[in-house]
Amino acid sequence: MRCAKLYGRETLITALQCITQTSDGNAGFLKATVIEAVCQILHDVPAWRDAGDALLRAMDKFSFPDAWGQVAAGRDKMFPSTTCKALADKIRKFLSRKLPGAPTKVAA
Repeated sequence: MRCAKLYGRETLITALQCITQTSDGNAGFLKATVIEAVCQILHDVPAWRDAGDALLRAMDKFSFPDAWGQVAAGRDKMFPSTTCKALADKIRKFLSRKLPGAPTKVAA
């Protein structure tokens, strides 16, 4: 509900599609932190949110397990906001390389 209120219904739906309809479904990554990270980037760059199939094809090549492992590597505990920001940064960099016409720098 938090993501729906902060980012809007369309952004939340697209974020959930990016997680569940790519790779092998990433069911284990339907975590609030992951969902919010994807929502943040899609909210910041509406062109990515509205890219439809191109976005899903790009995200199909993104490894949530690998990104999560890199973010959480060597840490016993992390604040959810810190984890969310680190994961969002990884996804943003990935999409900047994969989607044609993607912004190279996103305004904060």
